[in-house]
Amino acid sequence: MTNQNSPTNILLLEEEPNSLAACRKLLAEGNFQLTVTSNVDDASRLFGKNNFHILFIHVAKFPSPNLDFCKWVRSQSVVPIVLVTDRSAYVTEEMGLEAGADDYIVRPVSEKIIYARVSQQLERSKRASSQPTQHLEFENLRLDLITHIFTVNQTQVMLTATEFLIMRLFMKQAERVFTREQILETIGIGEGPGTDHIINSHISRLRIKVRNNGGPEVITVIRNMGYKFANEKKTKNFKLVVGEKAKSFTLIPSHEESD
Repeated sequence: MTNQNSPTNILLLEEEPNSLAACRKLLAEGNFQLTVTSNVDDASRLFGKNNFHILFIHVAKFPSPNLDFCKWVRSQSVVPIVLVTDRSAYVTEEMGLEAGADDYIVRPVSEKIIYARVSQQLERSKRASSQPTQHLEFENLRLDLITHIFTVNQTQVMLTATEFLIMRLFMKQAERVFTREQILETIGIGEGPGTDHIINSHISRLRIKVRNNGGPEVITVIRNMGYKFANEKKTKNFKLVVGEKAKSFTLIPSHEESD
């Protein structure tokens, strides 16, 4: 899973010393370059000095300084963050996503799940960093595909790695309808229990970020089909045309008069 010439560097922030001993053992056995700490100050220092590919952050209570660290990292970086919590902890998936995490794991968790999540995050980062186009624009929205900087009205708005992938998908083909399956494929998650909630949470946060910074209402649910990205004020007179393939949708101007 790792490249011998470029090892995968992972920062693991535990809630307490050895509180993620099993997860720590699994990652170490996977031949990753693993850095472990249970101190937020140390984690901040390490993050500033090293180039980590993925962060695993354990949050076993609320409030938690580790959750604050997650927010702090997300305010300045798009590095993938996996939040690990316990089944008994009062930390929900929504709280994790709001803090800027890209993925959410509830312990106990199997070895296969841990490795699968690492692979997903690495693949996302690889796809995001290999785009030939420099940036995408839609009205007052601008997404830089190299630096991952997203701006609304020339104001920078921080996106998680997953939010970046979703926004890039939409902005590349504005006014197209994407199914939930296509969105899941884009963010590297297979269909399964809870996937609808994952998409809804990310879409909801993107809407809020765009709207709160003066952007248009651009993400709309198309019932029984998926989502489309377009300025609603300018597409009310558009109709949906389904292509030959089940997952192909196109918006074209509608010249039909309303009743």
